[in-house]
Amino acid sequence: MGADLDLYVTGPSGQKGQSADGDSEEAVSFNAPAAGTWTVTVDGFAVPKGSTAYDYLDVFISPQLGALTVTDAPARRANGATWAVTGAITANQAPAAGRTLSGQLLAKTDDGTVVGSGDVVVMAVS
Repeated sequence: MGADLDLYVTGPSGQKGQSADGDSEEAVSFNAPAAGTWTVTVDGFAVPKGSTAYDYLDVFISPQLGALTVTDAPARRANGATWAVTGAITANQAPAAGRTLSGQLLAKTDDGTVVGSGDVVVMAVS
């Protein structure tokens, strides 16, 4: 049986968020979070045998960090076709110590249906 971990987040201006369902896959989101120190608490609500390991990831999304844009022209593709998509990454600033910049490039049909994606991770900015 897996652990049931709950997630609690408190912002510098008293903003609060929590995710506490019956499993350990929790997520909390804030629109336009305030600058400052945020406190994250992972609560082992139900942990078999007294301890468990977990992974933690925090993500900040802001156009001020940079942009990932496609430089390919739109084109029709056959069903099942594969192709390379070229793009450009613009990092407006270097990531803070211990952090990386990342983005996701989506391939969409004319009606907006996502048919493919690729993740990009920027480890350093020079």
